[in-house]
Amino acid sequence: MANKSPIENFIAGGVGGALKITISHPLDTIKVRLQTMPIATDGFYSYLRKMIASEGFLALYKGISVPLIAGVPFSASYFGGCAFGRWLLQEEQSTGSFVSNFFIGGISGGFTSLIAAPLDRVKALLQVQSNVVKPRYRGPFHASRKLFREGGVPNLYQGFSVTLLRGFLAGASYFSVYALLKKIFSAGSDADNRSSAVTIMISGGTAGVIVGLLGLPLDVLKSRLQTAPIGRYPRGIRDVLKEIRREGRMRSTLFRGWVPVLGLFPSNAVCFLGIETTVYLLDLRK
Repeated sequence: MANKSPIENFIAGGVGGALKITISHPLDTIKVRLQTMPIATDGFYSYLRKMIASEGFLALYKGISVPLIAGVPFSASYFGGCAFGRWLLQEEQSTGSFVSNFFIGGISGGFTSLIAAPLDRVKALLQVQSNVVKPRYRGPFHASRKLFREGGVPNLYQGFSVTLLRGFLAGASYFSVYALLKKIFSAGSDADNRSSAVTIMISGGTAGVIVGLLGLPLDVLKSRLQTAPIGRYPRGIRDVLKEIRREGRMRSTLFRGWVPVLGLFPSNAVCFLGIETTVYLLDLRK
């Protein structure tokens, strides 16, 4: 992320978020479906072919309206929050330590989870819903109203504890790993101390994949909690882990969906390139 004002990074984060969501949503849909299966009978490519054959290509974009409506301000808030944290500490990203970047990103990621949790639940429910004559949820607004009527605000925030934990760890790792990689790869930066597009894309793409792989176990738990009916997991994470143990595939289940995560490289690469480019263009207008 460029070392500019929180407002500039807020705007740039929104641009980067929109690019990332558009590219990554099909992979996210497959990942959520694989993670919520009791027993995975198909691999990524096998399930992808079956899904397109039975539901059509556009099924990959089920629920995309939710992340586009909420994910763009979410991304804007996250990157703007990271810039604000750097401003409070009076340090530049390029000179900030890994530890300070880790906590700045973590606090920002945890805070934005407050917004993301109910929207993420709605998105997951729409993603796992197959094409039927009378779907349970007709869209994001219908799903939100139905969830609220059935269980109020707690129902919308089902799985919040794991969402918050994942948000902190993912936000912390995402920001700090990107800053570290960009610092390593920017030895040949130009006179303006701007990293090249290749450096930005490699750093951003790699950070996205690393964070995605590290967060897979929590992501699996989150997907199961968010797509479950009310009361299925009264003790939350403990009940989900107990169910997975009964299935007898703890390790393979907790890392289910790793192939789509590898595909997150392009979306995160484009996301950070969009952010850095937007901040640079905004700076030119001054």
